Amino acid sequence: MAPQHKRPDVATLHFPQGDSQGALLDRGNALARTYVGKDATYPERLFKAYKTHCFKSMGIIETAYDESARLFRHKRLRITYPHEWTPTMLKQAVLFHLDLLIELDAVGWTLKDALPENILFEDGRPVFVDFFSLVTDDDLSKESWLPRHPLGPRYSVLHTMFIPYMLLPLLCYASRNYTLGKQMLATAFCNNAESASPYALFPLKPRLQTLTKAKLKLILNRSVDPNIFIHARIADILLARTISWRDTVVQLRSFIIGLTVTEGGSGYTSYYADKKENFPLADTRGWQEKQRAYASCIQQYRPVSLLELGANTGWFPQLAAMHGAKVIASDIDVACAEHLHHVATLRREHITSLWMSFDEFTAQAFSLDAQGKRHTHPLHMPATARLNCEAVSCLGLFHHLTLGMGKSFADVFAVLARLAERVLILEFITLDDPLIRQNPDFFPCLDQWNEQTYAFERVLDAASGCFTLRNRLTSTPADTRSILVFEKS
Repeated sequence: MAPQHKRPDVATLHFPQGDSQGALLDRGNALARTYVGKDATYPERLFKAYKTHCFKSMGIIETAYDESARLFRHKRLRITYPHEWTPTMLKQAVLFHLDLLIELDAVGWTLKDALPENILFEDGRPVFVDFFSLVTDDDLSKESWLPRHPLGPRYSVLHTMFIPYMLLPLLCYASRNYTLGKQMLATAFCNNAESASPYALFPLKPRLQTLTKAKLKLILNRSVDPNIFIHARIADILLARTISWRDTVVQLRSFIIGLTVTEGGSGYTSYYADKKENFPLADTRGWQEKQRAYASCIQQYRPVSLLELGANTGWFPQLAAMHGAKVIASDIDVACAEHLHHVATLRREHITSLWMSFDEFTAQAFSLDAQGKRHTHPLHMPATARLNCEAVSCLGLFHHLTLGMGKSFADVFAVLARLAERVLILEFITLDDPLIRQNPDFFPCLDQWNEQTYAFERVLDAASGCFTLRNRLTSTPADTRSILVFEKS
């Protein structure tokens, strides 16, 4: 068996969260949360409630408490951000948040924040991780930063955070405006003064009904532009003063359950079936050289974690998961990412499916502190700092990044080197491959390359600073495609 890779020690990081109660510290293989708030009773009250009311069973992060150090210790989860989730995952997160409000209300607790960044996914299921957002109703009433609302502070949380930062992006997905929904989550997040607010971005759509300015002002408890739109059904729920808080949340939940945020497949979701490569995972008799080469790599290195770039509908990630890897799978096609999320969740596989392009792996975004100054550390860290895995697989993608997008070999390997901790599995396709020769329009930057610059030797040159080639396996078709197996230098 291959030796197990040990995660290297990393410097302590502070994640900006706009919370004066404490800081979240990343110490490599452990997460710790300090408390610096003024209420000396809060940490003990919180942890007592966590144990007494079984907060863990509600989906709140697994937590221990060191009373002498006043330090909470949390189970480490892989960090993903809402704009990387599929639309179905965002819907899951929104419903999960509302379910938490209902369950916590039954035991006298609630949430002082309603932001999608407070939720992470573990094997396709949402987990609430912002531990200091858990407060009693009395605690919430003392939050001086929260705008006053005629129906009470819990409604203020709904109106100032839940609607703009969770609900509006979901409504974009429900109206099939996937690009805008993703943009809102990526840029119009809480405390980002460098972007337009979610309300400014939110468009008028045929399925959405305009409200009067007066109604909107009452709903949001703020001055609003008359060109802001929101679904009238939500207004009816939020304006119904005769129903209880719990019934308000239940009705919101019912409304969201009825939203359809996906629209079936795309031209890529039938990719394996069209090529007759949708092979049974457990029966190797019909496999081609590509599948056999990939399987041999997984069996040789037995990675604990694996990142699959350009995963399509997930045949290769599922094979890796079958062999014990915890897999992150990314694809630029939302329908493919949705398909894999659905299948992996249904089968309870250790796969997190993300809707991401290659360029998103280096993107980051910053929030502002209480004084309006930009945080030193990003709120949205680059994926290269959080999705790095023991093994990275890049099949059928390298030629799209170079011939299609014009990236240099060095640029691609610079990103792959930050993601791969131990081994890289890369498919290299030559210029005379039928796919490239017969579809030149699909590769806009093809004329920038020739047989000398786009060559196996140049791949080795670009990789040499970070990787050492250990094997070259046959892919399909064998004369133009090969699987290159690199180990981290």
